[in-house]
Amino acid sequence: PVVPGLEDTLSSLPQLEAFNGPVVEAETLARVIRCVEAVIQKTAALRQPALLPPPLLKTSVDDGDEIAGGFRADLPDMRTPSAACSAPLYGRLAKSNEDIEALAGAEQAPPIVRPVELTLVPDSVATVEEASGAMRKAVHCCVLLANQAELLPNTFQLRASLLTHLFCSVLPAPLPLTHPRRRSECFWASQTVRYETQAELLRCLRLLLLQFGAAALSMTATRSFDAARLLTLASFATTADAILRLRVNDHPS
Repeated sequence: PVVPGLEDTLSSLPQLEAFNGPVVEAETLARVIRCVEAVIQKTAALRQPALLPPPLLKTSVDDGDEIAGGFRADLPDMRTPSAACSAPLYGRLAKSNEDIEALAGAEQAPPIVRPVELTLVPDSVATVEEASGAMRKAVHCCVLLANQAELLPNTFQLRASLLTHLFCSVLPAPLPLTHPRRRSECFWASQTVRYETQAELLRCLRLLLLQFGAAALSMTATRSFDAARLLTLASFATTADAILRLRVNDHPS
């Protein structure tokens, strides 16, 4: 098959050469068009639905089938012309005298990364006020990690690990309500706090629960992490109950 308008294009090549400079030769252009048409036909043949696989392409040349270049006579000439990569018409696109540095634009300022000091959360607490401070520092670290999730790596894992450590290792677990020495030995029930301390504990507990829920549900749950997630949520619940039962000495709780 012949591409429509090919003869007109080939006949106008001398005028184009006189107007635009050197152009591709007619024979080279015709070989490129034949190569493209052969590729299109072969692709269309391969895409046709068939129950059997296509026959193997015979690469060797038998006697009587050889033509110029070593191709069989029943196959189209799909050889790529040697001048196809020379691109003689692309020289007009290069503008060596024009400064293109201004097209790059202004450089972007590097983002400011605030450091996250996870060591602010202590390893142990002795009073309810220290527990309130530990939870407040954990909220600060989690907020920094959440706001810089695009700049810092593994922010979800860091938040989940920090809160698991805080509620399973740092904050003491309250004794059961039926324990005979709960009033004297329980970390939470044996102390008297001010009302603002209790309100701050509940505020931090709510924020930490939101952070832990977002982090835990954004990670792939393994067997060990699933156990840590359940234990941490149980510690959240028992700690919230203990905070609500705190004895406040300056305001009705």
